Amino acid sequence: VFLWPGQKGPGKAAVAYFMANNYHKPSDDLTQPILWDQGVRFVDANYRIAREIADGAQRPVWNSGDYFGTLYKGPMAGAAVGK
Repeated sequence: VFLWPGQKGPGKAAVAYFMANNYHKPSDDLTQPILWDQGVRFVDANYRIAREIADGAQRPVWNSGDYFGTLYKGPMAGAAVGK
């Protein structure tokens, strides 16, 4: 599961600026400000999603044709499970 916060709302311009001007460039270093409260929100959202999946009645499956699901022979969506 990968959670991407999306490209909407007030953070859109900030994300676009950072990706264009800082991401994987010399300025992408530990002097950048860290908004710890937002990090906590992001981690909490990921935890809640992972917990819902882990506690679900059915095991998760890969999307049909997914590279990693195919590579590791995991259960695919739409395939008979448990055989």
